[in-house]
Amino acid sequence: MGKRIAALAFAALTGMGCGPSVPADGGDPPIPECAAEFDGVLEAGELPLAAGLEVRYTRNATDAPLTFEVEGLDAAADERSWDFADGPTEVGATFGILDPAGTPCADLFEDVSYAAPILVETPELLGCFRRTVADDGSGELSVLGMVTADDVAPAAATRLAYDEPLVLHRFPMRVGDSWEQTVHYRSAVAYGVPNQGLETYRFQVDALGSAAIPGGIQIDDVLRLRVDIEQTLALAVGDPTRSIHQLLWVRPCFGEIARAVSTDPDFESIDELRRYYP
Repeated sequence: MGKRIAALAFAALTGMGCGPSVPADGGDPPIPECAAEFDGVLEAGELPLAAGLEVRYTRNATDAPLTFEVEGLDAAADERSWDFADGPTEVGATFGILDPAGTPCADLFEDVSYAAPILVETPELLGCFRRTVADDGSGELSVLGMVTADDVAPAAATRLAYDEPLVLHRFPMRVGDSWEQTVHYRSAVAYGVPNQGLETYRFQVDALGSAAIPGGIQIDDVLRLRVDIEQTLALAVGDPTRSIHQLLWVRPCFGEIARAVSTDPDFESIDELRRYYP
């Protein structure tokens, strides 16, 4: 029970990708209504999110940890470059941004902006997100909670609301930015099991570089966001406190290119490697 609930918490950092596909002949992903400076800074308006947009991700199997060069250091060029062109394809799913009015998110939160699946292997689990954008490029992308679709059986149902919005992205975002937040959830149900707990998130934008993605495409202005999470559950099997570590690679006018998740803070063994896949 503890492990499944922990998975809910750290997987909420979706950083949703915003492009339907990458053209076969190369070039940038075709993103509607998005203009960016590509100056190493991610502003709120450079992460377009709207109902109907879709992107496909693949990941490794849950029982097959792997290794990946997360640092991406190129000493000769004095820069970082990450290679996501080849990677795991055991599990795949198309993530779509949903109008919250047609989901249970609207029943839980009045100020929800959109809903989206948060796990590749269980697309029926939805994150409920709020987005704010100001004229000066500032804003926030926050998760309010998570809920399963209405047709999910009660024994597998999830319904969780944080006591305050958990800020996933704080804009404008650049290398050196960091923030920390502790959130609580009470009277929650996760996979049919009542529980409550608290989570502390530490965010740091720690690198900028380029990335290779499927289709023979190399893209620049990729920011890496490190997220360290400590979760304590009221009810758990074994140790009620666990730590999870994430690296998210995001880019203006695209969103999340890839992520690595591990219980190892040094990422020598990775439990999940999720990557964009056209």
